[in-house]
Amino acid sequence: SSGSASLIAEIRRPQTATFENQIPMVLSWAELRYERANEILAQIDPQYAFWSSVVYMHPDRTKRTFELINILLQFCVYAEMRFKQAMGCWRPVEYNAEVQPMITTPGHGTFPMGHGTNAYAVAYVLKRLLVLDPNPLVSPAKYQTVIDQLERQAARITTNRVVSGVHFPVDSMAGRMLGVALGEYFVGRCVGATVPQNFMNRTFNAAQVDANSTTDFNP
Repeated sequence: SSGSASLIAEIRRPQTATFENQIPMVLSWAELRYERANEILAQIDPQYAFWSSVVYMHPDRTKRTFELINILLQFCVYAEMRFKQAMGCWRPVEYNAEVQPMITTPGHGTFPMGHGTNAYAVAYVLKRLLVLDPNPLVSPAKYQTVIDQLERQAARITTNRVVSGVHFPVDSMAGRMLGVALGEYFVGRCVGATVPQNFMNRTFNAAQVDANSTTDFNP
């Protein structure tokens, strides 16, 4: 409500050992670089072509949708960079020279993943724009397919950042949580005070990951 504040997202930094324990996964996922190289290079910039492959968008036909997505992406960057600077987590190549990323490693911190934040925020907003219910018991099969493909596309984008060698799996996990949280908040701001908003107050609990940091995240 007007004049009040609420917690939207809280992220706790993983232990250094968690990043170290995930280096073997980063190294093993590098085997996928050859088959995903074109995707990885195309996904460095905003992934409009990939989102449009699921939900048809075109600058001439959906100008306002593109404008909205651009605003959303800029909003996400402002939020995620604050987290990155506060956490100050090293990139994979700073832990192990064998990682040898296939693309330039960004100069800011690795955690949480910015591409993951953006991808899941866009997926959430697109689902809300299309008035898609995430409950498979409610959504018709054709709508559930769109929901599934948006989720899979976001997961593919985040996984590719790990495959390329510039991120850890834990980065994508936190990015997903933050992206959904920011997407919920963004939609809430768009609909205004006429629709009551109850945000999830999402939290990424690093302690859970620290205790299971060698889990095999299957890309």
